Amino acid sequence: MASRIPEPVIDIRNLGRPLVLTLLVVVFGTGAYQSMLTLFGLIAKVSADQDLGYGLAAPGALGLLYGIPAIGIVLGGTLAGVLSTRVGPAVALAGGVAIGAVGTIGMFLGDSVLPLAVICSFLLSLTAGTLVTSGFNMAATLAPPERQGVLSSMVMVMVATGAVILKFVGSAVLKSTHTVADGETVNSALGVHSYIAMATGAFIAAAVVVVILLRTHRRTGGARTGSAGSGRAVTTTSPSRSTWRSWSCASGPFCAASAAASPTAGWSSAIWSWTPTAIR
Repeated sequence: MASRIPEPVIDIRNLGRPLVLTLLVVVFGTGAYQSMLTLFGLIAKVSADQDLGYGLAAPGALGLLYGIPAIGIVLGGTLAGVLSTRVGPAVALAGGVAIGAVGTIGMFLGDSVLPLAVICSFLLSLTAGTLVTSGFNMAATLAPPERQGVLSSMVMVMVATGAVILKFVGSAVLKSTHTVADGETVNSALGVHSYIAMATGAFIAAAVVVVILLRTHRRTGGARTGSAGSGRAVTTTSPSRSTWRSWSCASGPFCAASAAASPTAGWSSAIWSWTPTAIR
């Protein structure tokens, strides 16, 4: 427990509001995406000819619903990184939530129209790549370099937590709305639409949280206080565009980068540097 040792790995009393908000966005957003992936697998096995009010069964349906989105995840992560260098990871996070909400709402009609379902699946995959990448980038701005590994682990834990919770709730929704067709118990249209509504609600919750995050980030001018679990006070500012670019090219084990934030760009003047222990 954080209160029992002087230097806890994660001090839950010193996480800071921006970090907590970021983790909540990741929980709701990635949880909704993962739950929708499960739904795609279910409705892709049901034919529209069964007159259940949904169904996407067709040759290659599963390949389209799961293959094309793999490209979307890579594209979403890449675009999120580019966007973060220009406007910051908080805005990229908000963009990912908006795209996910559109893709989920579209499934109210796409649950029986394969081309529309593929488009929605692609939008949701963009969301997945954007949220995870932006979550890591946002965490990187909220802690000094020596604590960023801890925060990255927290982001991944939230990704898994959101997936488990939303899938569990979605499964309960489907089970409570079963219907019988041709002597066989199947998921009803009400259950499928309620499932989609649940995922939509999660994205709406993520949208509310990300708006609060943006306001908090704007009000503080990007400044952050606290070492995200180290128990030591740290005050720095969010990096400028040139700083983000320096970080992007300093991801290798033998790289070192430093950049000066320009006060003319609207950020407080600060020096950011990163030098791996391996080359010190």
